[in-house]
Amino acid sequence: MLSHHIVFAILNLCWPTETLDSLQDDTHLRVVSNANHIFNTIHSSLRQWGSSLNHNGMTIFPAIVPQGTLLYHGTDTQDAVTGLEWVAFERDHAMQFAHLYLVPLPGRPHRDKKSAFGVQPAKESPIFPENKQHKLYGQQKPMAPDPFWLLPGYLHTYFARKNLHLLYLDGSAAATTSKGTLDVSDLLLLNDSRMRISAEYDRARSLCQLATEEWGGRIDGFIRMEAGFEIIICSFADSLRLVDVVRMEDVKDGGTKTGKEDVFHWLRAAAARYDGIGGSPARVQLNYNTFLTAYAYPLDLFQNASTALPRLVAAPQNILEDMRGNMKEIVSRPESFDEITQWQYDWQAVADMIVQKYANPLQHLITSSELGISSRRLARELKKWSYRCGSKRNPIDVARNEWC
Repeated sequence: MLSHHIVFAILNLCWPTETLDSLQDDTHLRVVSNANHIFNTIHSSLRQWGSSLNHNGMTIFPAIVPQGTLLYHGTDTQDAVTGLEWVAFERDHAMQFAHLYLVPLPGRPHRDKKSAFGVQPAKESPIFPENKQHKLYGQQKPMAPDPFWLLPGYLHTYFARKNLHLLYLDGSAAATTSKGTLDVSDLLLLNDSRMRISAEYDRARSLCQLATEEWGGRIDGFIRMEAGFEIIICSFADSLRLVDVVRMEDVKDGGTKTGKEDVFHWLRAAAARYDGIGGSPARVQLNYNTFLTAYAYPLDLFQNASTALPRLVAAPQNILEDMRGNMKEIVSRPESFDEITQWQYDWQAVADMIVQKYANPLQHLITSSELGISSRRLARELKKWSYRCGSKRNPIDVARNEWC
């Protein structure tokens, strides 16, 4: 669990080690040794670009989505959702799911066949199972590689009834891959090494069950990122209010295959959030003062030779148990969410200032043919640039208020 340890991670980038010796215990030493990873975690949080490059997130932040924030959900019915489902921050993202799937998605509860208007289809309907024009997949060879026959559905717009208390899993935590993107959700939070990669509904249901049974219902859902940011909402009825429903237009006569005609709108919407989700006040606010990260624990996260990114697959179970206990402690503290609106220091803004100041000089040092740079020479040059950090002023005050 981190409280003020981000300060040490940032300070380690410029202050001489001896300046910090008196401030460090064992946890601080581990944080400083992972300073670059914690720094990147802060800098890339809620940003599409950095979270895609460092896709194996190792950190969980308490987060708030403010009351009144608009969120979007694509579905096959005009009826309001009441239970567990997903919402997106961008309409284009949700529109990709605003279809009637004639083949149930893996892991989802099976629904009775409905038309796009939410009624049982008539025999002359193109989706009626005995109609030869559109038989269910498996009854005839599909006309295209995509196995899912789609018909237009509905785009719902929801309004946050209250400040939603969420947990943000950083990196590309919604990417269903075997590369480590699911380590924090499956291995850490759920303690389930056998969860199928594609079993997203089972994963979401288990996370919400954890929130309800282990954490006393203090968490309304989970923010994760794929091609865009999404939220698993554990109870739509408790968290959201339906304010608008729009029926998607039929793309082609008799239905469309996948909505591929609109996928580039989705990708452009995701790319527009490379530097943050946006909003004023921000649509998502994180607690950078108290959060949980694997980088603060005695773990060898980089022992997997097949990737340069961290993994939890070899983490000892006793350490994972300690992390789960710390996560429960964070969730149980009301301050974990109260601090988000009260804490006056934005550590991501501090990280941005450092990047803005040093990115170009670092690029010059690494690429300059004149320097013929070695790692030792690079360290000397960096020390010159950061020499002012070694003043006798309180280093924490400098980091908070006077960077760059």
